[in-house]
Amino acid sequence: MRQSWTPEELVRHFTIQADERDFPGHNAPHNQLGKAVLLKFFQYEARFPRTKNEIPQAVVTFIAHQLYVSPSALTDYQWDGRRIKEHRQAIRSWFGFRQASVDDQQAIQDWLLGEVLPNEYRHKHLRQAVYGRLRDQQLEPPTDARVERLVASAIHQYQQQFFQQTYARLPS
Repeated sequence: MRQSWTPEELVRHFTIQADERDFPGHNAPHNQLGKAVLLKFFQYEARFPRTKNEIPQAVVTFIAHQLYVSPSALTDYQWDGRRIKEHRQAIRSWFGFRQASVDDQQAIQDWLLGEVLPNEYRHKHLRQAVYGRLRDQQLEPPTDARVERLVASAIHQYQQQFFQQTYARLPS
């Protein structure tokens, strides 16, 4: 996620809507803020932050003010405990997403091979296409490293198929 936001962009993308007001709950301030930040981050990116440092301070401050808590409360949020797992599951359910399974990843790779790679071969664009497809199918993306392997594997398979087809067409 980019780190610089204008006030208008913060309002457009990170305002807690009326139907989201009760979502953070009435827990300790750090859990309220952590859950709300994860909610709005996921809503914008269709994924969870890789690290807490990925979340721009301006976004944290903007959300904290809406909850009437201090932005510094986020420092007490546990980024690797049971609570964040519960929050992530609640957020997935809220948006109707689920984690991408191995079968889902195979379907994405097949989609790349059949529909995308014949027209696009640039790695960056393929990666963006995968994230877009996952979002459209309401699947939480696997790790960035897994997406990279998925794209690289699809490229490799496509190249192998292309070379085999080309070889088969050559006269003896």
